[in-house]
Amino acid sequence: MEKNTLIEIDERYYYKETDNWKCELEGQEVKLGLVIEVLDLRDIDSDVKDSDPYPYTIQAGIIPQNPSESYWEGDEDYNENLRLSLIRDFISYCGSVAYISEPEDLKDRFTLKEATLASYEDRFTGSTKQYLRFSEDGLEKALELYTEAVEVNFSTIGFVLDRAVNLVGDTGWSELEKSLNK
Repeated sequence: MEKNTLIEIDERYYYKETDNWKCELEGQEVKLGLVIEVLDLRDIDSDVKDSDPYPYTIQAGIIPQNPSESYWEGDEDYNENLRLSLIRDFISYCGSVAYISEPEDLKDRFTLKEATLASYEDRFTGSTKQYLRFSEDGLEKALELYTEAVEVNFSTIGFVLDRAVNLVGDTGWSELEKSLNK
């Protein structure tokens, strides 16, 4: 698999890895990859109409470059795309540790034609959460900018992994540990 290139796994998932994205878990180096999930809101939200100018949103997260093969659902075509199949299966089963959670940092890099800032109320915390929604024109730019943002901010990966990822209190560290089947 080519490093330093955003690879389209399928119409929903994109993936990128470099040798520089890594952390240490229990004394062992773990190389990380970026997964970007493109969500077409028209498919999942009945309030979003086909004519909506901003039908897409993006979720970006990190996963281990080599998750446990126990997550592979066993496609019969065992070939050079095996790792991408494993990564796709892993993402659909486990998700990823959210990496970019502050859309305000990126919103000024888009024109009004490309993106808009939207919000929703988090039903668990009652707080208002913001996210970016993209037009067809803004989607490609969004993929580039989200990838760039991860590259620029990767030195803070420890802080990202320290955050709670669910209401139970799991952190990014514990999620990585589970994904490696430790």
